[in-house]
Amino acid sequence: MPCTDNTWSNGTTTTCMTGQSNCAECDHKTGDCLECNKGFILSHQNASSGRCLPCSSISMCLSCSQTSNNCTVCSAGHEPRGSSCEICSFGQFSFGSLPCKPCSQGNGGSQCSQCVVSTGLCTTCLAGNGISVTKGTCTSCEVTEWSNGTTTCQPCTIGVGGNGCLKCNAVNGKCTQCSSGFGLNMTRGTCRPCTVGMFSNGTIPCIVSH
Repeated sequence: MPCTDNTWSNGTTTTCMTGQSNCAECDHKTGDCLECNKGFILSHQNASSGRCLPCSSISMCLSCSQTSNNCTVCSAGHEPRGSSCEICSFGQFSFGSLPCKPCSQGNGGSQCSQCVVSTGLCTTCLAGNGISVTKGTCTSCEVTEWSNGTTTCQPCTIGVGGNGCLKCNAVNGKCTQCSSGFGLNMTRGTCRPCTVGMFSNGTIPCIVSH
């Protein structure tokens, strides 16, 4: 009678012998496993070829193929890469079942530059965008705001320009327009109150009033 499922015979016995544990189907002549039970991986390494090993024998592997030595689901922050789980590079994330993606494809959107490797929640946005630490998202700053990407959007008055600043560079906080009566230093991006006898509409340095 031919052997079936996880049984085999080398032809020297009249009965089929049971294959190794955790094997679903084996070679009926050699006993080498061809397909493992769920949760086990078929090894092709010389020392354990044709044997079923736990998925956990691959570092960070949660689920594996029953017919090959490939991991299919890794711990979050890693990607399956054949018979191993590789951690995502800086600026990437993965939930564990798919290849690593850039942070710009995560929760923070296209303005995200750094994120939590296991969730995709943004931790640093591109400069000019404010970060929501609780939501892990990025928001473009208004013309009266700025952020280096690690904070929420800040009023221009908290930037280089100081209290007299109305509008600023969204990336570095340098003032581009001051309040009327403040002179604009276009090189430094700062605002300075005009002294008596001087005037500025906020877009130029203080000049002598006529």
